Amino acid sequence: MEAEGAKEIFQRSLGDRGVRYVKYLGDGDSKAYKTVCEKRNEGKKLSDGKSLGGPGRLTEAEIDKLQTYYGLAIRRNTNSLNEMTSAVWASFLHKASTDDRPQHQLCPKGPDSWCGFQKAAASGEAYHHKHSLPNAVLETIKPVYKDLSDVNLLRKCLHGQTQNQNESFNNLIWERAPKTVFVGHQTIWIAVHDAVITFNNGAARRLLVLNEMGLKPGFNTERALCRIDNERVYHAQRAAQSSTKEARTTRRNAEKQKESAREEADDYDPGMH
Repeated sequence: MEAEGAKEIFQRSLGDRGVRYVKYLGDGDSKAYKTVCEKRNEGKKLSDGKSLGGPGRLTEAEIDKLQTYYGLAIRRNTNSLNEMTSAVWASFLHKASTDDRPQHQLCPKGPDSWCGFQKAAASGEAYHHKHSLPNAVLETIKPVYKDLSDVNLLRKCLHGQTQNQNESFNNLIWERAPKTVFVGHQTIWIAVHDAVITFNNGAARRLLVLNEMGLKPGFNTERALCRIDNERVYHAQRAAQSSTKEARTTRRNAEKQKESAREEADDYDPGMH
């Protein structure tokens, strides 16, 4: 619903309002931006006369890979802004590399490198580039990389502070007042205030609210609220571990690759090039 709403707003802006949107502000998990971009690029041809997406171009699987590389560039270089910036551009140049023009100078070297080219170079084996992106696609996405590698943005990611706090707060509200259920203003008001309390200070801070209302919480109530906070901290710390994040990302990428392979198989036609 959010994605379709954003698409409709962007579609009617020029005709109905005489306004052209040039910037979009949203959370990283939203599909709205992707939907708007797809609609804007629908039928648009790049410098090579082909579209942005499709087999061998910017597929869902390739987008997921680029997002994964970007996340790793941040999480593995939280103590150095320069190294973080280099790692972001390493992923771009990695996808631009071909057998005739390898560009892996920023990729980590050695047998344990995530870069297949550098890994092969360390072992003395030959390497063949199979998953490079066309120059026309790279030209189109390069401005995005310039924005994502901006030092003012990456500086905020130092020390691993990459969680989207706004999205976490929104989730607390939706837990109390689900989007799928219609509620009145009073219910939303209570849900937001309770979400603010627990987001800032934890569930145990509800005890102060009860005291202000003249209600004396019992031992079991106090213990239950403290247990909620302890469990939340435990799960947050576990989810923040790089190994856990990378395992989730690996599973998601595998599913994307399978989906992309199925799409290419469906598009097959004898004689098609």
